[in-house]
Amino acid sequence: SGQITREDIDSQDAGRVDRVRLYEGGRKVREEEDRDANGRFELVTHFENEEAVRRQADTTSDGQLDTTVILSEGRKTRQEEDRNADGQVDALYLFDAGETIAEERIDADFDGHFESRALYDEGTLATRTQLAREGDLHERREIFQGGQLARVDLDEDHDGKVETSNFYDSQGNLTRSESDEDRDGRVDLWIVLDPESKKARLIETDTRGDGKPDRRQENDAQGVTQLVQEDRNQDQRPDRSVFFAAGKPDRYEEDRDFDGRLDNRGRFDEQSELH
Repeated sequence: SGQITREDIDSQDAGRVDRVRLYEGGRKVREEEDRDANGRFELVTHFENEEAVRRQADTTSDGQLDTTVILSEGRKTRQEEDRNADGQVDALYLFDAGETIAEERIDADFDGHFESRALYDEGTLATRTQLAREGDLHERREIFQGGQLARVDLDEDHDGKVETSNFYDSQGNLTRSESDEDRDGRVDLWIVLDPESKKARLIETDTRGDGKPDRRQENDAQGVTQLVQEDRNQDQRPDRSVFFAAGKPDRYEEDRDFDGRLDNRGRFDEQSELH
């Protein structure tokens, strides 16, 4: 009895109420604020035991509370945003004990599914994952070093295994890639790109499925083949080398008995046939 249940406050002495406080059992449970003098409350704060635990804000001035911040002991731990006013969360942010961002989830197309998840290390972006619809299986994962993109892993068939990894330099340029072409869980294609032309300078292939490259192709800066080498006995040494001229096979060298010494040489004609 005699306990206050509501306060209407004109904090700016403007002749209008811009703040409302609601009480239960003598304790404040809610506070509403009209900060832009438009007659609507843009900020609503919820209290438990006199401590703010949740804040809701109308950031677009459309009369809807689109952003919610969860507090713990006065610190922000979680933020939710409804960016298209459909009543669903489209952006979710989690914060560490120092109120530094730790995780971010985004539903960019507003379909109720978070397509993007980013993790932070002490406030610096560490990974960003594009999530497939099949649970948490990813279709694209970006790995950052010092906040800069360093690698992108791709799982295009959504089987939970990486098919291709692309590597980037400190300026964000793609420099090389590794791929699992036969989907057996092991890399079997390695490509190094020219820093200027972005054409493939080196292509290594594992044709036997043992995880080791046995075919090597060297190109010039424009991606034109200069040399192809094959390791035919899995000793990590080339046993056959084909040299190219103007993009066509010109001559070859072979070590047919795999003793480390060349024992056969030949040339190709204009139709790339041996003679």
